[in-house]
Amino acid sequence: MDIFNQLDESKIELVNSKNLTTPRYDLSNRKIYLEIYLCYNQNICIVGRIEPNYIYSCSFSTLSNVNRIKKIMSNLSKNKRDSTRLE
Repeated sequence: MDIFNQLDESKIELVNSKNLTTPRYDLSNRKIYLEIYLCYNQNICIVGRIEPNYIYSCSFSTLSNVNRIKKIMSNLSKNKRDSTRLE
């Protein structure tokens, strides 16, 4: 069963108001890293990082859902949050 394609997109983003923290230093000019994890069953996890210590996005999809992956990647490339999740 393809659970990630059945979820609403708003429920796929794991970084939310319940797990945000304010960084102790300015992250505005820091590098952004994207990590993509592929599972054996073709599910993927896309993680947006600022510096090695902060995650600002974590989303799930399936490899076959190209439209969702495009939307996630587009949001990651233009969205840098003031508050991020401390890893």
